[in-house]
Amino acid sequence: MGDAKLRHGTARWDLVFDMIKKFSQGTKKRIHLQPKWGYLMIVAMLLQACQSVDTQAPQPSQSQLPFADNANTPAVRAKTDALAAISKHLGKERYALSTYHYRVFPYNTNTQIDGNADSLWTTMLKLKEYQKNKAAAEYQQDAYRGMAEYLVEDDSLPYLRYYDEKNNTVPANAISREIAMSDDYQQRSQKIQETYNSLKSCLSEASANIDEKIKTKPSSTSQDASIKEQLDEIASCIKTSDEGLLDLAKTAEGYQRQDIEIIRQCASNYQTDLQQILSAKRQNKSLSAKNYAVYDNVWRNYTMCRTAYTTSSRQDAFSYIENGLSQKKLDTMAAIKPCLDEHKQTQEQLKRDGITPATDPKAYNAAYYQALYCSANAVNEYYPFDKPITLPDDYEQSLSLEHDFYDKVFGEGAEYDRPSLLQSYKQMKTADNSEQGKTDGAEPELDNQLPLPTGIGGNIYANMFSSMLDYIKKSPEQLTAKNLYQYDNTTITILSHYKPKKRQISSVLGLEYRSRTAEQSLQLPVMLDFNQAQITADSSALLPLLALAAPKYAYLPEEIAEGKMRFYLPQPLAEMIPTQVVFDAVMRAYPLALAQLDSERFTPVAMSGDDYAKQIGAAQVIKFSPNIAEQGKMLAIIAKLVANDLKNYIDANADSYQDANKKLLAQSGLKVTPASIKSAIDDWVLVNQGYQSDDVGSFLSLVEAILPLNSSSHLYYYLDGQGELIGMQSIQNNNQQMTNVAMQIVGRTRLSDKPFDHAYATKLPKTSNAVSADGNRWLWQIWQDGQIGKLAIQAREGYRQDGDTDTQSDDACDDTCQNTEQNGSELSQ
Repeated sequence: MGDAKLRHGTARWDLVFDMIKKFSQGTKKRIHLQPKWGYLMIVAMLLQACQSVDTQAPQPSQSQLPFADNANTPAVRAKTDALAAISKHLGKERYALSTYHYRVFPYNTNTQIDGNADSLWTTMLKLKEYQKNKAAAEYQQDAYRGMAEYLVEDDSLPYLRYYDEKNNTVPANAISREIAMSDDYQQRSQKIQETYNSLKSCLSEASANIDEKIKTKPSSTSQDASIKEQLDEIASCIKTSDEGLLDLAKTAEGYQRQDIEIIRQCASNYQTDLQQILSAKRQNKSLSAKNYAVYDNVWRNYTMCRTAYTTSSRQDAFSYIENGLSQKKLDTMAAIKPCLDEHKQTQEQLKRDGITPATDPKAYNAAYYQALYCSANAVNEYYPFDKPITLPDDYEQSLSLEHDFYDKVFGEGAEYDRPSLLQSYKQMKTADNSEQGKTDGAEPELDNQLPLPTGIGGNIYANMFSSMLDYIKKSPEQLTAKNLYQYDNTTITILSHYKPKKRQISSVLGLEYRSRTAEQSLQLPVMLDFNQAQITADSSALLPLLALAAPKYAYLPEEIAEGKMRFYLPQPLAEMIPTQVVFDAVMRAYPLALAQLDSERFTPVAMSGDDYAKQIGAAQVIKFSPNIAEQGKMLAIIAKLVANDLKNYIDANADSYQDANKKLLAQSGLKVTPASIKSAIDDWVLVNQGYQSDDVGSFLSLVEAILPLNSSSHLYYYLDGQGELIGMQSIQNNNQQMTNVAMQIVGRTRLSDKPFDHAYATKLPKTSNAVSADGNRWLWQIWQDGQIGKLAIQAREGYRQDGDTDTQSDDACDDTCQNTEQNGSELSQ
């Protein structure tokens, strides 16, 4: 057959060459036919290749390919066997004996490609700290003057703010540095600042409330009840502020008097302008669209007015020294002062001329735009803007310019030019490599080190947080010691008796530590009874630990019958949230969730090298390796099925969820109602219709991708010759990139329909109806004490705040104060 095909192919080749030869002989200029000869050769080769394909070769059928609907693939058969064994196991009474062992390893070693690399999380945290420290260092190093330098100068010199110092101006009310740098003066300045902040917050909140009402109803006026309420609130804010400021004005000195005046004047002007712009007689009846800018610029004018106070107070000598402001920043603030002064004068002139925001809003808008434009140009000389500065023509332009202006003056980026992330990273790594390259105590080049603010302690402490991140990394030697002294000697054992018909699971959780020098064992018997909606635990083993941590809540052994404590759902609540329905739903949902996973996650495993399979006599081993997305999908499927079963139960027992049963819940001290329980479950079912189970898996994958942690799970199911589950083995890997630790947890479980001959067998709880202490009451007492403690702390904080505000001066202290101090001294002795 092959020879015949070859002959036919050769014949075809001869025929093609004859045609080409005859064609070329009839052509006079062969050189022009060379390209055509090449084309014909390619066509001939393709034709020969197509003609020689063996179309009779056997092709695999669809049933032979490992598609998802092929029930004969090894993976599908393994999945089918595993699901059948698990379903049998969940419906049959079984005993289980599980042991868990732990071990840790380096996540990355120096021999790996990532050995010298930080995790992305660690790098970003280090880079953030480096940028912050660098900014602080450059900020403070460029400070105009230091406190020590200022104090060395003559105390009798006048205390000047920067703009007066720059212009060689001494105000008539100037005070000496000795007075200005005293605690009394600075405390008064602090109280003025606090009063201003409270006033600003109060006005801002009321203004925002009016904004919402204007947007909802643009025709609102000051006569509307809701608007009037906020105007009254503004009046109250100003009244409270004036009382405090006027009281401070009695002892105010130097610049403090002008600060108080401008704070009060700005607020008063805002109140007046707001009432006029909201007047029923205003020019624009509707404050919508472009007219909204007319209304909102009343607040903008107030903002520009109060900026005069904030920039002036920041140029106070004590303030700019304490904050480490640079001369460039101070020059910027001084440059905008004339613009702010002009804005104030313009507004005062408008008022003298009888022009109000209600009669001529454009004039007030123009005043604000001009002040903003002037201030931005002044700032641009020191901190250039990213785009040309033009006089705003409308509201949106002013908002954009205002944002840029305040970011330049008060923003974080105003003091220095921020390098790119890559530049900062290269600088940081250069400094790190320089530090690592030190030998024989030699200091690295100063250019490669991070300059630090005063008080941090030197270049070696440049990045404390980065140092901490490096410190928490575990070396291979540390992990070896951890295994040797802890994990190799520690075993967690769980002996369980699973009774599905009674919906009970009784277990003994044991923690055992055995080494050459110490031997410890701790057991905690627990019974879960879903029919009774309760958990019974033998707390005897935990009482000594509780006595050490919280002796007040530790029962004496004779106070608890056999050491058992019972936690439960109150009977009325248990009837409305039936735990037996939840149990049945979970037992039914688990195999269903497994069934919806990819069959290729189930792999048949050869037993030739599996010692555990030989030990328990397994005839078949199936490996199941779900990723985090599939685990999330399983959880979502189980949650959806539980919600559906609870809703079906509620619908079938609707009488139990009527308001008539509200008293039963109230008598148990529960604040929920039958209707609220039904509504919550209905909402749960409704929400479940808004997402697919895969979405939960995707979300968990995203969380794992973001966090510096990752894990993987592998389960081995061991089946006997009858296909029943007789054992399991789990391998859980938890990787912590930031600490460079990879922890493995290996668990082995043996399953049997007969009790195990084990030391814990006698400790297995037999019934949940044994006499036991009321765990709910115990938890309630702990919670109640915690609430009382919080209230006590809040009360003490309240007393402390009242005490701070209710102080007396030394001059006001009479004989009563002296007697009180004397009595207090005697009591303390």
